[in-house]
Amino acid sequence: MKNIYLWLFLTPFFMAITCDDDDYCGLDEFEGFDVTISNTADTYQVNDLISLSATASSGLFDPCETEDFVTVTDPEMFREGVFLLKIETVSDEINAVIAQDDFVFELVEGDSFNPNGCLESENFTPTLSNDESEYDFQLNFIPQETGLYCIAFAWISRFDESIDVHEGLMNTEDLIDNQIRFRNCNRRYGRLLDRNELYFFRVE
Repeated sequence: MKNIYLWLFLTPFFMAITCDDDDYCGLDEFEGFDVTISNTADTYQVNDLISLSATASSGLFDPCETEDFVTVTDPEMFREGVFLLKIETVSDEINAVIAQDDFVFELVEGDSFNPNGCLESENFTPTLSNDESEYDFQLNFIPQETGLYCIAFAWISRFDESIDVHEGLMNTEDLIDNQIRFRNCNRRYGRLLDRNELYFFRVE
């Protein structure tokens, strides 16, 4: 049976812009947040607070009318979700499991929302800055269990290149085609290493 690998490009959940017509012309799609961890470490203790924050420009390129960036004040176009994954070999096709229940979450900036579909991530709508130049969110999470974990995004956000994402914690023998693969609502998803889309850490 042919394997179908589903990437986390969940347009129906996050994008207000759709292109059903070949002649459609509108704003370019949102390309994700630039994400940082304020207290980066390869190892945390149970009950440590880990703080994730992210920023994205509110400007999207308009190739149709202005041929320039325009400010978008609808925060729903910038929605995102965060998975906490525990590295655990389940089969030759799955090497991580969703582990939201292993953490206590606190959304410091932004608003939670429930997507119209099955999505097991922590989902939020970001906050538009006072000068309307950017969207921001901040999410704190506190580990309650031990193990090797990683953070993955439901859309296409990436960690800032200055952040050490600790890929060395992942045993290369446990990778599947250089990917972390897991199931969300009985569908298989994957994230590639080497693209700053995953942040690995251990909890002791």
